[in-house]
Amino acid sequence: MFVCLLCSSSMSQASDELLQWIKQMPAAYAGVKDYTAIFTRGEVLRGKQRPEETIALKFREPLQVYMKWLSESGKDREAIFVKGRDGDKVLVHEPGWISGHFTVLLPPDGPTIMGRSRHPFDDIGIGRIIELITSTFNHAQRAAVFFRAAEIAHLQIAGLVRFFEGRSNQFDDATDADFVEGMA
Repeated sequence: MFVCLLCSSSMSQASDELLQWIKQMPAAYAGVKDYTAIFTRGEVLRGKQRPEETIALKFREPLQVYMKWLSESGKDREAIFVKGRDGDKVLVHEPGWISGHFTVLLPPDGPTIMGRSRHPFDDIGIGRIIELITSTFNHAQRAAVFFRAAEIAHLQIAGLVRFFEGRSNQFDDATDADFVEGMA
């Protein structure tokens, strides 16, 4: 029992620290104007595991994205997106003997891009990840409050049911005359 109390206490402390960290994330990111990163993604799309991709990313606020594929899957593919430019379309350059001579404009949520990803091209960046984390956390907190209120209501209703169940046994054993006499 002592170990469980320690575990519960440290978990509570960890939860409090996580809460503080999540609340600080948007302010910490607010000063970031641009960054570069190399990331690896592996997605399951329509029930099938896609090949793992390693991608170099350059990001600038407001939404300006350059990506270059480094892994064999899509090697040397390049994509550029600048919100408000080129009709809000992604410029994509595919490597290859013929395709290497062309750059195409694609909608960020069009079938070509969505055929390779679960997310539109413009749904990207650390800021977006922070938005998703804080939104998910806020929904979870509201749900936890709701479920705690529902749990309390359930316990209160269960208490009332037990109260009336105890009383109904008394009424079942009584006759109508006893009931009326008891009211007098």
